[in-house]
Amino acid sequence: MDVDLIDEYLSKSDRELFQQLGAVLLGQGPGFGPTDGTRFGKFGKKWFNDKLEVYRGKLCGHPAVQALIESPESNRAIQVSALVDILSSIENESSHTLLVAVLITKLGLDSLCRDRAK
Repeated sequence: MDVDLIDEYLSKSDRELFQQLGAVLLGQGPGFGPTDGTRFGKFGKKWFNDKLEVYRGKLCGHPAVQALIESPESNRAIQVSALVDILSSIENESSHTLLVAVLITKLGLDSLCRDRAK
């Protein structure tokens, strides 16, 4: 996994990440313009929030995720890279995997999995 790309994505705002996720999921073609950023962002955020429980169920019980949560050596780039590997192994679609991994990392693995117990 390209560390520079991970760092670039981690430096983006959630709004930018949701816009990019929406653009990947919806696709871009002729006729798309600047106002579509808002549409992409709304779609990306809704899609991510709708899928969050599914990701929580698939990730929080995974031994590698538990190790990341418990490791004091874990940093966000390491978490993103590990999540990309895990998500790629459990999903068929990978065009959005890096974006999802970054959004989950920014949310916080400990927070994601702590909320699972509620």
